[in-house]
Amino acid sequence: MKRIAFLGEGGFGMGIRSREMLRQIASLGTSVIEVSKISRSQRVKHLLVNSALRLKQRVFEGQSARSSQLSNDFRTIEIDKRILSKTEALQESVGAIHAEGSHMGHISRVVAERTGLPYVLDLHGLWGEECVGECGQDYSEKADYLTKIERLAVCHADHTIVVSNRMRDYIVSNYGASPRKVTVVPNGGFVSDHLAYYSPRMTLVYGGAFSYWERVEDYVRMAHLRKSRELGFLLLGGGPRKDDILRNIREKKPPNLKYLGAKPRKHALKVFSRSQIGVAPSTTDLVRQVAWPIKIMDYMSCGLPVIAPRVGDWGEFIHESGAGIATASGEPEELVDAALALRDKSTWHRASKNAVTVIRDHYTWDKLLEPLESIYSSLI
Repeated sequence: MKRIAFLGEGGFGMGIRSREMLRQIASLGTSVIEVSKISRSQRVKHLLVNSALRLKQRVFEGQSARSSQLSNDFRTIEIDKRILSKTEALQESVGAIHAEGSHMGHISRVVAERTGLPYVLDLHGLWGEECVGECGQDYSEKADYLTKIERLAVCHADHTIVVSNRMRDYIVSNYGASPRKVTVVPNGGFVSDHLAYYSPRMTLVYGGAFSYWERVEDYVRMAHLRKSRELGFLLLGGGPRKDDILRNIREKKPPNLKYLGAKPRKHALKVFSRSQIGVAPSTTDLVRQVAWPIKIMDYMSCGLPVIAPRVGDWGEFIHESGAGIATASGEPEELVDAALALRDKSTWHRASKNAVTVIRDHYTWDKLLEPLESIYSSLI
């Protein structure tokens, strides 16, 4: 099997998935060249979004544009020319490209047009929808552009990997992806030697990105409710909404909430295993309907029952596996009620055991990534 060029993406859950993909591909008996490992930070996202302003008006007016036209527009504004050049230079020494996320998918499509190399796209989310959700409707034109180049990356990919059945259905219906070229690989978990234990004085934890779709402000509101005064709340993470979240905490001053900062993953997992409940508040928009948050898999791997709204495939997964409580609306009051229900010792132990069992038996990364072998063996 020839070498594979790996275009990675970092930052919170995307970085974890990217590393696991890289590890699994390397285990297939082929060498992997890691071309890039960018951080999908707000800085990069704004660079991409704001650069779209310089596109010709014809793109935004809905006039027909061939793939090559959009490629030229994107190259004109010189987004990551370095990665493009490095990948093209590998034409003679690699047999395929693996692209993590929409940005790397776009670059891979341009390289494929020039070189004929096949590429596999691992699609984490919907770029345009995330842009509007994070930045508002004023960014809708730029979001439309991001959606166009994402659609092209999907349609020209030799295979696309997605995180949920709903994302597969979405790109088949809205992007025109071929169902036979789409494989669902949810985010995975791991078998841990350090599992959470029951305590009548419950400590809840949120760990992850402070992005709009995570509704971290709802977690802060949970701590402020009168009926949650006997619950402890730990908060880990950072991201685009960090300043707003910390300002909210300073204003509300919930005495039972402690912000621990943005910690390395190893430290965060230790905090999880010393807590009793993992919380995953969420929006209910399209971004989350097609998602599969890594945080819920980390919580479950540590033996934490999960409370979250019943959104998308991942909300159904929590409900059907019995690994926690998936609430109807995701309102803070409802999430707190779910936490209080888990104070019952037998209920907590049952949910904790279900969480550990379903990860161990069906949702480790190694099991979930098994389809990569057949995907790449068909390409190179």
